[in-house]
Amino acid sequence: MRKNKLWYGVLEAGKKSCPVAIDRNLDTGDVNTVFVYNHNRKEILKYVRELVEPKLRELSAKEKKLEASLKKGFTESLKTIKYKVVKPLKSPEKDNPAPKVIAETEGTEVITSELDDVDWDESQMA
Repeated sequence: MRKNKLWYGVLEAGKKSCPVAIDRNLDTGDVNTVFVYNHNRKEILKYVRELVEPKLRELSAKEKKLEASLKKGFTESLKTIKYKVVKPLKSPEKDNPAPKVIAETEGTEVITSELDDVDWDESQMA
């Protein structure tokens, strides 16, 4: 696990560009959205992942000094988040190991070459 769970960067959006922080452990409950701490607005907002992710970039060397301020703002905004945060699912490896696969035996292949719609008679289905 990473020592620092927050990612710090900048959302490049023209005049509305701003420093942001993202905690990938905060789950919106929808794979199409992501929670992003918007430092200009001082709150965690829900963004459409497809729209926001291409506009994110890492902090430059000069911007690294913003990390402490971003972390503090993110932590404060967690107290007043207006969205429901979904708890992440438990790791399937630990709690539910993958089912054992039974080796395929001879004669279990699926035959599709002998299936033909011409022989299909719905009246026989009763």
